[in-house]
Amino acid sequence: MPEILKQYENIADRESDGKGRLFGYASLVKIHTNEKPESSKGIPNERARLPGMEVAMNVLAAGEQEFRGTRDTYTDEKGAQKKFANVGVYAGLEPATSPDGYAEGLTITTRPEDRKSSLMAYIKRELGNPPDGISLNDLFDPAAKVKFDALKNTPQDDFGMYKFQVVDVELDNGKKAPAITVATNEKSKFSAIGISPAQAAHLILDGQGYKRILGETRCGGDGLDYFKDNVIAVMKELGFNQPRLTQIDQEVEKLAGIYAKAHDTLDRIKPPPKEEQKIFNSLVEAGLKGVYSPFFRDGENVNERDTVPLQEKQMPDNRMPHTATEKFARIADLQKNNKTSHSR
Repeated sequence: MPEILKQYENIADRESDGKGRLFGYASLVKIHTNEKPESSKGIPNERARLPGMEVAMNVLAAGEQEFRGTRDTYTDEKGAQKKFANVGVYAGLEPATSPDGYAEGLTITTRPEDRKSSLMAYIKRELGNPPDGISLNDLFDPAAKVKFDALKNTPQDDFGMYKFQVVDVELDNGKKAPAITVATNEKSKFSAIGISPAQAAHLILDGQGYKRILGETRCGGDGLDYFKDNVIAVMKELGFNQPRLTQIDQEVEKLAGIYAKAHDTLDRIKPPPKEEQKIFNSLVEAGLKGVYSPFFRDGENVNERDTVPLQEKQMPDNRMPHTATEKFARIADLQKNNKTSHSR
């Protein structure tokens, strides 16, 4: 991080106007209050394009924070411990699938004096609060590397699900400018780089995080809400051309239709619990050949959640669906509510 900041500031001073720029996409475009210091409010943000990269849904959302995805255990009616997963997925940058691919976004632009404070706010937003014993200032201290190395393969390893990098963006006025952005860290256990639009849709519909209140802010919830509100709505409102996201959105609608039919079938025949997963597999396989299922996933891409702190902050309506029937019912309700809230 010290090298990235130094490189960024040197390039901005030497080759540009010295302003700070964060290349934002998805939720950063929608809300960037902390990343835009008060002293820079009068500086307009700029539409920008990043060649060679695309916005995709490629970060598994089942880390320690669990805002949009979970992994946990529950006790069934016979007292047995069972695993379940509502994994979810966040937006992230990854290499474009074609030579002429690009990402469209908005630069959060600040005065030169605000470059570091804007970046610090961005770091806190994307990486969260560092684990105990580490401060954000440690990111700029080369001697603190040993602290971060100690996080590997621990529940706090999701602190590195994104990587910061300096990029050249193309502004609407035809000029190029250096900016800092985050791409998905391909070395992270949370990386889902390269999944198909259908696989992304599967994760988006499955994702459900624990809702909670942090200060005055409501956080967490369904992956579908995150995708529709923070990704697709932003893209449509600003007229960004993002074919990958459009294709994922189409797959979400198609898959939701498959799930709705499956839910109707299960509700009509009311199978015993031991048959639910078998019926689920046959129904989904019929419409989703070759798409892996995160239902009841037991891979290494997710961590056990830290139950005590989250329980203290949770809102009261946080019961997670455990079985295929419960998941189908929840997805059917989500899609119904989503169509109503996004009808305009």
